[in-house]
Amino acid sequence: TKMKIIFLKLGLILNICLCQVDQSYRLVNKYDLNKAIKVSSGTSTEMRFKGIDIVTNFSAILNTTLVDSTDESYKFNLMFEKIIAVQKNGEKTKPIHKMNKLNGEIFSLSVDKERNVIEKSAKTKFGEEFLAQSPTFQENYLYPFGSDSLRKPGDSWVVLTEQELNEQPGFKSAEGLVTSKITYTFKKVKRKKDINIAYINFNGIINSEGYYDVMGHSMKGTNQGTTKGQIRFDITNGKILRNKTETDIKLSMLDIESEKEMKFQQIISVSVKNKDD
Repeated sequence: TKMKIIFLKLGLILNICLCQVDQSYRLVNKYDLNKAIKVSSGTSTEMRFKGIDIVTNFSAILNTTLVDSTDESYKFNLMFEKIIAVQKNGEKTKPIHKMNKLNGEIFSLSVDKERNVIEKSAKTKFGEEFLAQSPTFQENYLYPFGSDSLRKPGDSWVVLTEQELNEQPGFKSAEGLVTSKITYTFKKVKRKKDINIAYINFNGIINSEGYYDVMGHSMKGTNQGTTKGQIRFDITNGKILRNKTETDIKLSMLDIESEKEMKFQQIISVSVKNKDD
């Protein structure tokens, strides 16, 4: 009868929906499938120090190319291009020369199956120094969300990290330790152009302590910040399509020379987009 057919169709639709909700996915970078990944990124940092507004802007394209893959490891090259790095102190704007040196620099990294960086090198001496110091090259390359665990829409999980701090936008130099506790929430999956896209939100805390140099002042102190953002991740091809992050940091510093305490705020906005998206 028509009523039975209607109920059968409704049951089929319900089963399909339930299967989609219950389906789990591995959110893993698939460098073996992606011979080349081109990502554009932009970072804007604002803070007010001793009555002067300091604005730092950095944009670049990072090309990641798989050059070798075995049962034990991946080897790939990374190259920066089209870098624009400037800092505005009050009314004065000048380029950040050390960051502009990265134009055309080539980095080689080997990563084992457990996501550990086992070998890294750069083309130039400056590249070697940047490679050793930059947090960019200490990240989890295969598991951008903490592990290769199965996740499904509705899941939330926490990722804890601890790493050396060697750079911070707005400062001439920075050295210390930074810890973070980030909660990821897998909101939903959408299918677009034969690929599954995961929509993920995150928020958490980022704290650091160490030594900093800004506008001729050498300081030591702590940073306490909150961060939040949204990510679109291509599950099928294993790569981040978009990532928008906002971080609000409260800094409490002691000027080493004058021993005066200074407190100020820093806001960092980051936008990342896969050029194939």
